Amino acid sequence: MSLSADEDHQRALVRLNRYITEAAEILASWDAYSDEHSDAEGWPHDPDAYGYRQRRRDADTWEAFAKIRFVALTHLLPLAERQLPNIPPRRVRPPWSWQLKTLRTSLDEL
Repeated sequence: MSLSADEDHQRALVRLNRYITEAAEILASWDAYSDEHSDAEGWPHDPDAYGYRQRRRDADTWEAFAKIRFVALTHLLPLAERQLPNIPPRRVRPPWSWQLKTLRTSLDEL
């Protein structure tokens, strides 16, 4: 059974929301770790452990993104690119076009 376009879009949005939530949790965890394991000037107490934790944060973020990468490339980004020209100009924020182009370039290069 194939999904309708609306159901497909809803599933894509659920996956996007899941990624955003997971990425926010990863960042919050990193911020807490960094605050606890750095001095007042931001230098890590143990550079090796800190570096390992940075790599773990990056790997966790990539793992979370990898779950949505395909749907972002094939559904969400193309839809946003098609919809942006139809948004009333007074509602469009200047960076949106640039952000979509940057995201497109980044996804195409992955």
